[in-house]
Amino acid sequence: MKAFEINNKKIVFNSNNYEFYELNSEIDDVEDSQISSLKSFKLPEHVLSKVILNISNICNLNCEYCYANGGNYNRKNAIMSKGSINKIIRRLQEKNVSEIIQLKFFGGEPLLNKECILYALKKFSTNFEINEFLIVTNGLLLDEIFLDSLKGYNIFFSLSLDVPERIHNQLRGKGTFEKVLAAINLLRNKGYNNKLKLISTYTNKQYEQGITIEKCEKLLLNIHKIYHINRVHTGEDSDLYIRNYGIKNRKKEIELTFDNILGLKKGKYINPTVDRVLRSLIFGLKNDGFCDELTSNVQLSYDYNGDEYKCNRFWGMSKYSTDNDGFLLEIEKINNKEHYELCKNCWCRNLCMICTASKEQDFIHEKYGFNSSECLNQELFEYTIRKLIEYTLEGKNEKLFKNYYEMISNFPE
Repeated sequence: MKAFEINNKKIVFNSNNYEFYELNSEIDDVEDSQISSLKSFKLPEHVLSKVILNISNICNLNCEYCYANGGNYNRKNAIMSKGSINKIIRRLQEKNVSEIIQLKFFGGEPLLNKECILYALKKFSTNFEINEFLIVTNGLLLDEIFLDSLKGYNIFFSLSLDVPERIHNQLRGKGTFEKVLAAINLLRNKGYNNKLKLISTYTNKQYEQGITIEKCEKLLLNIHKIYHINRVHTGEDSDLYIRNYGIKNRKKEIELTFDNILGLKKGKYINPTVDRVLRSLIFGLKNDGFCDELTSNVQLSYDYNGDEYKCNRFWGMSKYSTDNDGFLLEIEKINNKEHYELCKNCWCRNLCMICTASKEQDFIHEKYGFNSSECLNQELFEYTIRKLIEYTLEGKNEKLFKNYYEMISNFPE
């Protein structure tokens, strides 16, 4: 339970059932009807929300911030074979999976293995009902012949593009910015304008030069209307890590996100804390672990050799493979909030999510979870909930939730 005093009203948020109550009066539930109608979303057992394939454990770039060590996850270069694809399909059939909402081609750089992408499209479409396919690529190897071969499949593209141009070329390779722009134009000419999202990374290079996330948004919007900005995932010893990006800037992000949602600015930046709160309230999600995808059966990812994992960030870490009899115990060690003193009785523990793979790679700042004497996530959740209550008291909650739901439904993740 968490109490808030806003406009001379005392409001309590119950983080066990995600309901709000006003004190010193009859208990009034101020939840929006849109929330109630969408709660308790659960996939049928025969449906997977996502299957991720490491179609190519190689990359044609060597980006400075790549958590996959240049695309091969600290291993030998390799590509997925047709035999591995057949193996994966058999494994899914043994689990009685008949429908997959999204099949994602990942890497490395997926387009270094175009032959197996085409093979997988055919084989998976034959054996499962697939809602959509997603190719995550740097775009440098896109060509008309390949795009023409994709006709008949519901395919989306995510292309990596950092801004401004000089920083992109510093981080991803000289001259690559123009090549990505050429790939964007090619996709537009082939009818993929509404099936293309740009993925941009915000690093210390932008921050130190006074280039804000808002400025990055404007630069991206001049290129394409659908985009997403991530703060860099890297260790604190990296020159790209944003050391001085404190709680004040994160609260500004939260305010910016609420403005974007209320204005239904599709493609605009959504702060992770706001996203977690709204997604949890709408779908009734409770995060028993730091990452529930590791303990649920809604997503699976497969390495280039067909080895199965719950998360692609663990590729190459055999102890976390489902093929390891003790993998659940290994996941429990790092994912169970009961192992962390600050989390046991935290009022926002059901809302909180932290990437456990990032923990393994030492990409988590000590003040934002895991083995810390303090946790700034509590302050960010409190600020977000407070803003949400303010909007509810102003009568804007229905618009907020409806707009958010439309925004997250606009393009596959």
